[in-house]
Amino acid sequence: MLDNCVNINVESNRFTANTAFGIYVINGSLRCIFRGNSTINNGLELIGITAGCNDHLVMGNHAYMTGDNGISVTGDRCRVIGNHCENNWHSGIGIYGSYNNVSSNTLLSNGRRFVDGDGINGWAGVKIQPGWNGLGMNNLLVGNIIGDFNSP
Repeated sequence: MLDNCVNINVESNRFTANTAFGIYVINGSLRCIFRGNSTINNGLELIGITAGCNDHLVMGNHAYMTGDNGISVTGDRCRVIGNHCENNWHSGIGIYGSYNNVSSNTLLSNGRRFVDGDGINGWAGVKIQPGWNGLGMNNLLVGNIIGDFNSP
């Protein structure tokens, strides 16, 4: 957990089968770099950035089979670039904050929650919506690769 941290680098860590987040960013943390981290089978997300935690770089991470989104950002002005999110329970990347740049990510077969359900998938490669004290507006999505191999 990063609690009120500024200018911290979190790089090249592997989180396996945790019950919650691999990296959880809270209480006004600013300008941190999250690069080259990975998870397999985490209970929640590889990286969760809460409201009021702004200006982070989330780059080159790999979230596989998490119990929620692969990565979520409720903070503002974050850059989420070149990540790989696959087979996560909800969306590959969940954006709830504003003025974030989401680019060049590969998001495959997310929304596992609904694979055996009624066929209605409210989750996506990238999901943008207000929530958790974020406004979910004025975000930029560019050059992401999104595919779904869950369907028959």
